[in-house]
Amino acid sequence: MLAKPKKKPSRTALKAKCDILASRYYRALTPFCELEGRDSIVCGGSLQWCHIIGRANLRLRYEPFNNLVLCAGHHRWYGLHPVDWVRILEREFPERLYLAEFHRHEIVKIDFQVWIARFSS
Repeated sequence: MLAKPKKKPSRTALKAKCDILASRYYRALTPFCELEGRDSIVCGGSLQWCHIIGRANLRLRYEPFNNLVLCAGHHRWYGLHPVDWVRILEREFPERLYLAEFHRHEIVKIDFQVWIARFSS
């Protein structure tokens, strides 16, 4: 009996795989909170993969300049205080903020296989 041909993975499945790999990749690349000691917030909790422009923007979702590694404490605080988030980005990461703002309205179709290959190497 012949085996059924494998179905091509859905875009949703590819995006989920890409998210897992990207999170591991960026946290391995930067194994510390990038805001530690740069503000009055006390670091705490596990490291998390964070975005300057939110993950809903697929164009920027995996771009290195749009990613930060923050502890859970910083991620939570700045998630609840967006004005403070922009201020600290302007002060500490102005080049990343500029690039994210510059590219945020671009519309492109994301090739998740390319990103998966990049994060897997």
